[in-house]
Amino acid sequence: MEEKVPMDPEDNEETEEEEMDADEDEESSTDDSDEDELEKEKIRCLEEQIRSYPFNYQPHVELIELLRQAGELNRLRTARERMNDIFPLTEELWMEWAIADYLSVDIWLEYAQYTIGGMGESDGINLVRSVFDRAVSEVGLHVTKGSNIWDAYREFENAILAGLKPESSEGTDSTYLEQKERLLSLFKRQLSVPLLDMKETYNEFKVWFPDEGSDKAIQQLYQQTLSKLEKLRPLEKELDSADEYMAKMEAYYKYIEYEISQDDPSRIRSIYERAITFGCLDAELWLQYTRYLDTKLPIKKVVLSTYERSVRNCPWKAELWGRYILALERYKEADDKVTEIYDRAINSGFTEPADFLHVYTVFCDYKRRRINWDEPHTEELASFRATIQRAIHSLKTFFGDYRGDPSTLQQYWASIEVKHCKNIEKARELWNSVMTQGHGAEGHMWMEYFQMEKAYGNIKNCRKVLQRALNSVTDWPQMIVDAYLRFEREEGTLEDYEMALNKCTAQLQRLQQRKALVRRPFL
Repeated sequence: MEEKVPMDPEDNEETEEEEMDADEDEESSTDDSDEDELEKEKIRCLEEQIRSYPFNYQPHVELIELLRQAGELNRLRTARERMNDIFPLTEELWMEWAIADYLSVDIWLEYAQYTIGGMGESDGINLVRSVFDRAVSEVGLHVTKGSNIWDAYREFENAILAGLKPESSEGTDSTYLEQKERLLSLFKRQLSVPLLDMKETYNEFKVWFPDEGSDKAIQQLYQQTLSKLEKLRPLEKELDSADEYMAKMEAYYKYIEYEISQDDPSRIRSIYERAITFGCLDAELWLQYTRYLDTKLPIKKVVLSTYERSVRNCPWKAELWGRYILALERYKEADDKVTEIYDRAINSGFTEPADFLHVYTVFCDYKRRRINWDEPHTEELASFRATIQRAIHSLKTFFGDYRGDPSTLQQYWASIEVKHCKNIEKARELWNSVMTQGHGAEGHMWMEYFQMEKAYGNIKNCRKVLQRALNSVTDWPQMIVDAYLRFEREEGTLEDYEMALNKCTAQLQRLQQRKALVRRPFL
């Protein structure tokens, strides 16, 4: 029998340690595996949420962050593109896309630095200047950060100036003088904008241009701008000190109100852009901003791009979609483009029939205005009819006759048919449909129907409408009685009038009896 060799105590300890390390490694590996599985499950759940509710903002944000942490670059790119189709991406999520979506000094600086890399190419310097000009136009009014873009612009021009010789064999070089004049102009432009670091800018200006620094006009310009800055400091301080979302939004609204009182469109737009960068999901802010642009700064590119951003941020706000459609029509965009926005609107996730009705009505108005009644209009009229018919059908199908009441669209359509198309039969069909969809007891609806018959129909149908109304209306029967009797006095014979009088008396008595029964206490 083989003799067992006793194990050295130290060897025993080492073995135990190795076994413990192995166990720990195994446990660690198991923990890592569990975490990986948990992470994958979170990603799967978020992707499922996005498929089911694509207009829910937060799952997009969480998914992008998880994919970034997991290093899933291809899926990350897809997630970002999918989110950007619905929501503009904030600066933290995707900086390179934010220039088109939000006001960001940092991103414009990066963009300008990128273009500087190509300044050695053909017309490269002019390209850089055009980017800087766009940058100072977009973000140069930002009180706390705007000086960064101005300073970068001046540094670029300084670098060009430093590479030129002040003098040539024939005297002062014209290119040098031209560049120095360009730098002087840039300083003056910056000094006309109230920015936090403007004192440093002014001091630098006096170093570069000592003669101009003593110019009374420039000194006056600087003092005026400095005075404007002092009025803005409390507003900026309030913004900076607001920690809670609502407090900061309140500070932004206060700032906007102040800038509107100063009536400088560029500055008003700047503060609105800063506000929506922070409160991008505030639908009322977007409505206020777009309304301002529509009335005070009606520049096509600015207005339409702002509406596009607004509906991508707040797709649930029907009024934004409606105003977007109106803006597209105002700027004479192609019918295909307007229809595209309409289709996006009705597929944007509305849950209330009133939201659908709002967009349907705006688009039907647009289709109606495309009809020129003095020229051949068969195609345009057919398009209007098809549009309004689909809208009515959709409301009734998805919400039922009660919640999805399409009566306003039916009345609208009836008016178009009878007034412009002389199609009284279609108008009657539409009105009869309205009355059978829950409006039969409403006196004012019957009166509108009667007024249409009186204007475009005939006496026989006027009488028929009033008789139906008399037997149906419960909310204001006396109005129908008065209208019926007045009609027969104006149009009917003695027999017609007496018949109407008898019917009205009998109906009023029946209604009184019903009321009495309702009021009678239960015994």
